[in-house]
Parts: sequence; structure tokens; C-alpha cells
Amino acid sequence: MDFGEITEVCLWDILAKDCNQDLNSDQVANPRIFKSHEKFEDIAKRPKPMKSCKYIHVARNPLDAFVSFYYFLPGFMGLEPGALTMKEFSDAIFAGVSHSGGIWNFFDSWYSALLDPDVDVLWIFFEDLKADLEAQVRKIADFIGLKGVLESSEGDGPIEERFEVRIKVAVSQSKHSFMKVQ
Repeated sequence: MDFGEITEVCLWDILAKDCNQDLNSDQVANPRIFKSHEKFEDIAKRPKPMKSCKYIHVARNPLDAFVSFYYFLPGFMGLEPGALTMKEFSDAIFAGVSHSGGIWNFFDSWYSALLDPDVDVLWIFFEDLKADLEAQVRKIADFIGLKGVLESSEGDGPIEERFEVRIKVAVSQSKHSFMKVQ
């Protein structure tokens, strides 16, 4: 792989400035992609109609999301692992220490965007990604129009063969076992 960390090629909106990245600069991929954990109304977007932008929202079981956040955020904030109990973390998050504590508002925000005819949102579930990664990768590829992108780019072989190669690579490199060693 030609990068050290995923946010080098998939910019994370709230960390781009801290990493000296310009969200408006060219990216290595087409279509351009950005990562965000923000509510729909808090992310960067084009003025309506926004059909030229596509949003992929990955929803997760709230309990699993909380546990993941518990293991991620303290280290990200420079705290030692185990510095907070889950109860202390929960009390802090839901008391407003992090604006990310309102998962129901977060889901409602993205669900409202999903229902808006001027916004193009694919809503998928983390649990479905784990259960059948290839099916979800195909759903994402269809949503972003990967075949159309391949048709407008140069490459060896028929579009369908190049499409299948991309699917296989995406599935392989999206597995936890692959990412863990990178």
C-alpha cells in the first residue's frame, strides 16, 4: 500500500486541519472520499440539490458503538488505557464532555438525510459488513457508480473483469486481519 495510515488517503474532516491536510485539495482516488463521525448537518456538503455528493452512513448497534468509543477516545485524548471505568466514561460522555454522546440524535440526523430526496445516502450496518463483507462492498460499489468510473478511465481488460478485481481487493483490504498488519 502506498500510504502509512488510512486518513492520508481518506481525509477525516475534523482532523484534516490538525494533520495539515486541505479538504479541497486533489485526492489520490476518484471519486473523492472523506471520513466523518459527525451528524449530517455538521459535515461539509454541497448546497442543495446535493445529488452530486454521495454519503455512506454506517450505523452500528449503540452498545457496540459505545464500547468501541470507550476503547478509542481515551487513547486518542492521551489518557492511559483503563484510566476511566466504563461508568466514568459513560457519565462524562452523556454529560456533554464529547458532542458524540447523543447517538439517537446522530441516527435521527442521518435518517432525516436518508429521507430527503435531495440527498443521496446509502445506509448500511456495521453488523452487515461483518456478516457479509462482499455483499456490502458490492452495494457500496453500485452506490458510488464504480462501473461508470471504470468506464471513464483507462485500464486493461473488460469493465466487468476490472470491476471484479476491484471488489476482491476492497474485500481483502477491508478485513480486520489485513488492516491489523498494515
